Amino acid sequence: MIDRLDHLETPVMHRSRLEPVAWVLCACAAAAVAMLVFQEGGGARAWSSLLAGLMLPLWLAVGAIFFLAVHALCGARWSVPLQNVMQGVGAGLPLAILALLAICAGGIPFIYEWAHGNPARDSLFRDPHGSKAWWMGETRWVITVSAVLAILLVLSRGLARHGAAADEAARARLVRWSVLSLIVLVPAFTLLMWDTLLALHVQWVSTVFGGYCLIGAIHAFLGATALALAWLSRKGLHQVARPHLLKDLGTWIVAWSCIVAYISYVQYAVISFANIDEESFWYLMRAQHGYGTQALVEVIVRCAIPFALLMSQSLRAKPWALGVAGACVLLGTWLEVHWLVIPAFSPNHYRMPIGPEALVALGFLAGTFLLAVRHWRRRGLVPPGDPRVLPAINAEHLH
Repeated sequence: MIDRLDHLETPVMHRSRLEPVAWVLCACAAAAVAMLVFQEGGGARAWSSLLAGLMLPLWLAVGAIFFLAVHALCGARWSVPLQNVMQGVGAGLPLAILALLAICAGGIPFIYEWAHGNPARDSLFRDPHGSKAWWMGETRWVITVSAVLAILLVLSRGLARHGAAADEAARARLVRWSVLSLIVLVPAFTLLMWDTLLALHVQWVSTVFGGYCLIGAIHAFLGATALALAWLSRKGLHQVARPHLLKDLGTWIVAWSCIVAYISYVQYAVISFANIDEESFWYLMRAQHGYGTQALVEVIVRCAIPFALLMSQSLRAKPWALGVAGACVLLGTWLEVHWLVIPAFSPNHYRMPIGPEALVALGFLAGTFLLAVRHWRRRGLVPPGDPRVLPAINAEHLH
């Protein structure tokens, strides 16, 4: 039995004691990058740490765009009260954009072996003057990455602007924008992942890598949303965070944990069975010197624990359980990103995911938190003026 709420007092995002902590983490992350730059041979490690860290706010933002667009297109009502929370989770996109622009400006030679100036560059390609050698060039890379970042920023801002559908005309605009977002997002994000992560090994190819990263991004977004909702339920969303909404979000995490585990296995199985040198070397590099153990731990933390914890219907409706599951998803996402990036720079020596790279990643997450709080203060914790909010809180869509 759901207690009917006749009136919703506008939730307010108050100051939090976590904000000064977040600023300290941002400062520590900047200091960690500076320290790595000045270490002997530390240029590559500093830039690779930046690349790994920026994937967290980037994936959260892309997951938010995809999830919000799909739900708007389908006319989903359960998620309406959580729209602003979800937009806040993806508010760290500007941090990822700034970091990627910094890589465009000075980090490409330190990260990518195909950069001009590398004396062994021609040996990477079967035809040093062919189309692939031309495609893997700095100018093309900078133009493509900058264009995709601009697209993601426009899509994110557009969904935030059209999110509160006060009438039928506004809902129609939201649906049209959602259709455009989904059409553009998938190829744009796939191209960005090819250019930033797949390009770490110019010989490696994977037709499903874009989808692999997109699924991981959506999973990370769901985990961060669960963690944010568990925290905000004690701050200003205690009237909104009803058990049925928590259950719905927990159900998505359970389902997506299965999808992430499945796509991870499928990609590995196909490449392993084919045993083609141009593909299998990528997994061999990430199965040795401790990286294989990290991959196993990542699957357990990221998929198995949230799945097992939230399989219970009673636990799925409890904020603390949702928060624990969300924290596990975020931790597992960091282990995944670290596993994707760092072995390319340290293939013969295991670089643990709790070193300076983790501090940089924490700085990106702290910056995302600060931008999320800013978003919630400016736009509110629930969509203002949307008549669907109260019926969704009262679970009228279930009757």
